[in-house]
Amino acid sequence: MVLHKGHGDIRHQEIVVEIKRKNAIKDDNVAQDIIKLSNFMTEGFLGCSASPYSEGVFILTNGNEDDIKKQLKMIDKKEHLNPNIYCIFCNGEEKLEYITVGEIS
Repeated sequence: MVLHKGHGDIRHQEIVVEIKRKNAIKDDNVAQDIIKLSNFMTEGFLGCSASPYSEGVFILTNGNEDDIKKQLKMIDKKEHLNPNIYCIFCNGEEKLEYITVGEIS
């Protein structure tokens, strides 16, 4: 899911979001999603004249911080991760919890 300032406006990329359910976590797929979010937030990754996204969000339903920590341990080059990606956890309760990738790793 992405949010642009306007349709087709690749110079004003706002938010890129990835959503997963805990039961869909397999191997390193969440780690790969976080790498993908970091890439979308990296200058020059999108090519052309596209600006990087200013915000990245990973939403995990029915999961928690430990699920993300396990996935981040699978990433060799953590220095390439954007530490400002928000990881939001929805446990089916009214309260949402969040932490950034930088706070986790």
